[in-house]
Amino acid sequence: MSRNTSFHCWSKDETLRDNPNKGSKLSRINLQQALAKSRSLVCVGTQLPSLLSPYKRRDTVFKGPVAPCKGNTVEVLWSSITSSSDSTQFARTALEIELELAKTVGLPYLNQESQREPFKHRTALRTTTACRQYYFLLILVSSSPANFKRRNDIRKTWADDTARLRPRWKTAFLVAQTQIIQDSGLLIKENEDHSDLIRADYYDSYWNQTLKILMGFEWAVRYCSFSFLLKADDDVFVNVPKLIPFLNAPTTQTEKLYTGRLHKKPDVQRNGKWKVSNEEYSEKNYPSHCSGFAFVLSYDVVALFVEVFEMIPYFRIDDVYVGLLADKTGIIPVHNEGFEVSRENLCIPFDNTLVRHGMVDECLAEIYNRTKESK
Repeated sequence: MSRNTSFHCWSKDETLRDNPNKGSKLSRINLQQALAKSRSLVCVGTQLPSLLSPYKRRDTVFKGPVAPCKGNTVEVLWSSITSSSDSTQFARTALEIELELAKTVGLPYLNQESQREPFKHRTALRTTTACRQYYFLLILVSSSPANFKRRNDIRKTWADDTARLRPRWKTAFLVAQTQIIQDSGLLIKENEDHSDLIRADYYDSYWNQTLKILMGFEWAVRYCSFSFLLKADDDVFVNVPKLIPFLNAPTTQTEKLYTGRLHKKPDVQRNGKWKVSNEEYSEKNYPSHCSGFAFVLSYDVVALFVEVFEMIPYFRIDDVYVGLLADKTGIIPVHNEGFEVSRENLCIPFDNTLVRHGMVDECLAEIYNRTKESK
């Protein structure tokens, strides 16, 4: 992305426009005034996150970058979204955003070249369905195509509190392709029933889970508006009623957050299940990273990681790959005791349990029910 800042913004508020009669663009001064008051805006430009961040309020939603325009230009939305009817306008594909918001503001198309081809994904991502509103927490669950029961168990347990908990949150499943024809048909039916599968164009296997990181992060940044992202496996219990207050606490970082169960510069294994050759990775230690069963990133970190995908060679161990992204971008992973691996009493939640690994079948139902009883 170019380091030269260039932007154009439009506002629904006529008092902020330089020339309301002609619907002209905002000047830098009026842009700053608008952002300070959390006015509804649509902006197109370069380096907008760094330009606009000084004016961001905690109740303001930042969406972007959504898609590249010509050269280094990106589209960015910055709006205080409070109603679901408003939020649907801000959660569509890049081309739809241009057309819909320009029409709402009463201006010509923001970019007269909007007839360009739809945005092409940088990863194997196939899904283009956008979130319909802003979510405080977006949970992406990596799942094997054949794990129908695990996904349904999650929907019936910890992912079933969506309507009752605030601020808003959403769970979606990252699912690749399968060579089993019957399962392919069942996956289509599953998504028709639940509309929560994020699909990719590659065949799933144990050693290509990093591809789910790539496509999941791209989908989140391109098609959703959120503050935090929890990436999890489908064998975990997520204690959402505890996780949301933790993320919403004044002591929790709202930017540059990467937290979970920390592995501090672990040794590279040259033998056994996790064997890695010198050709794959020549260093003696991996960078510090959080265990792959679950970790949380703030929005800015997810967007930053997507921007450097091409700079980091593909690495088949997914949690290490995330650590490589963090190391490249200067993001420091932080340990959190609430991210737990299986214990002796693994079906019983503890006071600080945020995420528990190894929770499937009856044990998942038990720990979920115990959590509900303790409220």
